[in-house]
Amino acid sequence: MKRKHKLSSSAKTTIALFIVGACLILLQLTRLFLVAAGEIPDGWPMDFAVDSEENLYIGTINRIDVYQDGVLLRRISPPTSRSYRFTIENDQLIIGCASDQKGDVFDLEGNAMSYGALTYNEVESKANRRSVAVNGHEYRFSGNWGLTPYVITRDGAEVYRMSTPDYVFNAFPYWGLWACLSLAAVFLILMKVSERWT
Repeated sequence: MKRKHKLSSSAKTTIALFIVGACLILLQLTRLFLVAAGEIPDGWPMDFAVDSEENLYIGTINRIDVYQDGVLLRRISPPTSRSYRFTIENDQLIIGCASDQKGDVFDLEGNAMSYGALTYNEVESKANRRSVAVNGHEYRFSGNWGLTPYVITRDGAEVYRMSTPDYVFNAFPYWGLWACLSLAAVFLILMKVSERWT
């Protein structure tokens, strides 16, 4: 009669961790592929601003997307590979870079005009605002990181919403972690239960 080989607790833990790791790697690779293809932004919207023509400027980790009536006009690359904040004043784009703690001034196409006009902290304090008034209209920025999509309203009417693919794939690393840990826990519980019945 053949003996039944039971897995040790360390082997079970290793299998569970492998499942978690494989799930997270797959999700992250999918996200990185979509970011590289330009299909989704790299991360959540961090800042927003509005120019005098009421175009929306929405900043993510490595770019600022400019929208007009919901249509993407252009993308502006901040002059840094590290964190940045931005705002718009007098139709000038002011980008504060954490690397040198300075705020530089650009035109609305992203062309440099002057350097060190403000400090990074000054730009950050302006970028932290979640509502701005332009041409007598109030624009408000709302949303929760990983919980609800980011939305911009104009006098209460929605003018921008983070698209479903953007939201879902940027939330995957966070949702995926909890989902995989939960699956691993269920897997270990089921193995314990099966042991009792064998």
